[in-house]
Amino acid sequence: MLKELEGKNTKLLEVYNEVVTLAIKNGWDKDELTLTELNAVNATSQTFNSMIKELSSAHGADLDAILTETDNLIAELNTNMRQRVSVPFTNKGDKRKLIPYT
Repeated sequence: MLKELEGKNTKLLEVYNEVVTLAIKNGWDKDELTLTELNAVNATSQTFNSMIKELSSAHGADLDAILTETDNLIAELNTNMRQRVSVPFTNKGDKRKLIPYT
């Protein structure tokens, strides 16, 4: 099962890197939510890497749940996140403006 996790984690990292490249290209690295979500995926992937490299760290882990979550992360990155960062970032929802100090 760890071999399967290794393969899925490789796919996760591949998709993650593609999405990060798009996010940076289109200015989404300025969006806190996007940064938080991408950093969470990165942290999760690093945890998976630790489990793969250090088998004892996987002791007691629910590998079936982890494999399912990896599939979910890949799907989320490949659909919603990729779609979001594929267009230039605009902060239209933020109505705050800088007011000059007088």
